[in-house]
This record gives sequence, structure tokens and C-alpha cells, in this order.
Amino acid sequence: MNIPPVDGLVLSDGKVLLRPYQRDDIERLKSRPAEWAAGNSFELVMVDPKNSRFVGACGLNQFRMEHKIANLGYWVRRTAMGRGYAPAATRLLARFGFEQLGLNRIEIVAAVGNIPSQRAAEKAGAIREGVLRARLSIHDKVHDAVIYSFIPADFGIAA
Repeated sequence: MNIPPVDGLVLSDGKVLLRPYQRDDIERLKSRPAEWAAGNSFELVMVDPKNSRFVGACGLNQFRMEHKIANLGYWVRRTAMGRGYAPAATRLLARFGFEQLGLNRIEIVAAVGNIPSQRAAEKAGAIREGVLRARLSIHDKVHDAVIYSFIPADFGIAA
């Protein structure tokens, strides 16, 4: 699947601003995963709209378009944690996925021990569905994971 280009895309709710990476962002991160270039996923930068400070990133990946499903992931700089950026970004990007990409389901998968990520998913309004055994491999170690989901109805969008 080739997703539509995100050049020029800006999403904001006043709490967080999402936009494509810019040269300065890429310099900080030092790499661009091959999936982005192939058009199979994308990641947007999280920026505090009040001061343009880079606070993290979020994106959609692992598209399974035969079922109109994608995974949503996020990370926040340690200095910006606990300020609501991840939940705000998650809501914005999930709505975009439903309204603009026509997705029917968006999943968030967090390691059982990653409590901050689970909290962000819950604050965003994602529904916890259960634990997936041996779902993630992080640093060559297998972890169980909690799965959360959104569907269009969670945003008042007809499927």
C-alpha cells in the first residue's frame, strides 16, 4: 500500500502540533527508516505550538489495508513526558487515520512493563483489549504486550 504523501500536513489541537519532519528534526534524529521512503508508514514530529519545541514523534505503520487496519506508535522526549503530548497526538493522528485514510481500526501495542505508554493510550481514549503473549521483541528480548484500539465510532465517525 502506498499511503498519500504527508508533505504539508499539519494537525493541531492547541496542545500539540504534528507536522512532517523538517531538516532540523532529521539532523537530530540522524536516520530515516526505509519504511518511510517506501510509503508503507509515516511519522510526524510532535511540536509544542507555544514555543516550537520538538517534544517527540508519532506515526502510523504496519498497514493492513485489506482490513483497513494500522498500528499507531508514539514516543516523547524524557524532558517532555507527563505533559499530555502523547495522548493529544494520538487522538489527532487516529482521527486523521479514520477521516483521511479510511481506516476501520487503529491499534496501539505497548510492552506490559511500559506503563507510561499504556497511560498515554488510555488518556487518549483507546480501549484496552487484552494482553498478547510474546508479541514484542525489544533489544532481542521477547515481551508480552498490551493491545489498545480505536474504531471510527470512538470519534463519532460513521464506519
